[in-house]
Amino acid sequence: MAAFPVVFNVHLRPSGKAERIGLYFTDTPRAKFAMLMELEHDGAIDIPSGERDYVVSEDFRTPLDLLVLAVYPHAHYLGS
Repeated sequence: MAAFPVVFNVHLRPSGKAERIGLYFTDTPRAKFAMLMELEHDGAIDIPSGERDYVVSEDFRTPLDLLVLAVYPHAHYLGS
């Protein structure tokens, strides 16, 4: 089996307990390929103090049909 790169994107948060991940390997070649898409319009995020309804939006049109595996919105500890 040929070597291949593995990249982990780790988002650490204190949990007070040991954490684990599971890795699964196979000899079967991939039929589908995952792709990370990041929609970030960080320049528009300048929320005025006290603003309760601040909207930021962005869109992306794919050139083909796709299957969404996950959506990961987050605002760390600042959002609600």
